[in-house]
Amino acid sequence: MRRASGVFTLVIEELEENQQCSNAVSIADTNPTGQVSIFGSTKYSNIDSSLPECQQTAISSSGVWYSFCLDSTRFVQARVDDFDGSVTVYSGSCNELQYAAADSSGKVMWTASKGEKYWVFVHGVGKITGDFALSILAGGLLRPTPNSNNQCIFSERLLTPKWGTAVSVTNTTVNGHIAYHAPGCGELLDPSTSSGLWYSVIGNGAGLRASTCDTTSGFIARVAVHGGSCQSLMCIDEGGPNCGEESSVAWIGEVRKEYFILVEGLSSSFGEFNLTLEEVIPQSSSGCTTPVEVSLNQISILGSTVDGSSHDGRLCIGTAFASSTVWYAIEGTGGAMFASTCDPNSDIFAKLEIYTGDCDALKCSPSETYGFGNQMAIEWDTVLGENYLLQVYGSGTPGNGDFTINVEELPSNHKCTGASEDFEFGSSLRVSTVFCSKAGPSSRSDIIENGSWYKIDVPTRQRVIFSA
Repeated sequence: MRRASGVFTLVIEELEENQQCSNAVSIADTNPTGQVSIFGSTKYSNIDSSLPECQQTAISSSGVWYSFCLDSTRFVQARVDDFDGSVTVYSGSCNELQYAAADSSGKVMWTASKGEKYWVFVHGVGKITGDFALSILAGGLLRPTPNSNNQCIFSERLLTPKWGTAVSVTNTTVNGHIAYHAPGCGELLDPSTSSGLWYSVIGNGAGLRASTCDTTSGFIARVAVHGGSCQSLMCIDEGGPNCGEESSVAWIGEVRKEYFILVEGLSSSFGEFNLTLEEVIPQSSSGCTTPVEVSLNQISILGSTVDGSSHDGRLCIGTAFASSTVWYAIEGTGGAMFASTCDPNSDIFAKLEIYTGDCDALKCSPSETYGFGNQMAIEWDTVLGENYLLQVYGSGTPGNGDFTINVEELPSNHKCTGASEDFEFGSSLRVSTVFCSKAGPSSRSDIIENGSWYKIDVPTRQRVIFSA
């Protein structure tokens, strides 16, 4: 046996922690506008033979992992310097990696989608290992391909949902991609500068609801529903911020009638949204003792007197009636409230009355009523925490049918006595008169619509200009 002795050097190195995908080093900047660089080494990593490969780049040496995720769609370049290496990029998860891009030259370019996590594997050519500098360079924002359905006549037809199912679509409105042929609807009085997309659905006689309530991108969308034709659109309803900051509209879809749904950004904004279309059932109550609970500023409520409770009444309005009625319970906030059936979806002349007290001892609550064609609205002041009962019943022919009701809390400055003092010189306010009272006394006889009141103190005699 040959014996040998001598002097030697033993080197003990720690393996790279990010030699496995699950331990990938996260590149902290999730939205780099310039170049982000990081230094690493493949000297002390193992070969992973289970990695999926592409034809351009064979993985035959050890490597290390990095990951990143962008908050916008961009063209990205990943490059290694000072090392004869390759870069392979994957998407998906570590357990189910999917090839995205690769190049043996040490530089790879691809389109990185918003919200997608990417795994960057740096490895040597052949059996080469060594130190390197990895650079990630994100280019400019990439705009999605313009959508053709930014015009009503090119609206995307959605399937009519059946009970218990929903139709969903995810899309993106584009900066400058104006929603053409969009008339004013509700608070969307001037949509001519908003980016938006059109959809359509055929009614089936049931209640329908279109909403962006499931949108998670941060984009604030508004939904408006129109009837008629693209050449002569008629606003049915527009959903304000009635599910968080998002929008929802409910209406009765007549059989074989086409409806046009517009989704557009608030204040000319643009971005990604999720639109959901589903069938809903109009609510009815079995009597005063079992009213439908109402939350303020919520989605339009679909109601029906067809299965309502029979009631003979002669209370607040003073006119005797015998009709099926629907009851709603509303908790007072201490402010004024407004309920209205003024909606094209209402197919009966629905009247409204507001009460306090128990069902066996109802008392009329002081209120003001307004007539709008064949429909009605009611306004009343509330006491914080007190329960109010709203009765809806049909008058005329047909006496029973479906209706849409909205219940809102009025702004404090809907009357002169509550005029807002938030107005200062040089300031501007974004406000709405949709749920305000009729205008008060004015030097102009043509002012007859809703209005908001503001108070401003002028310290010295000077010229003051107001513009809206």
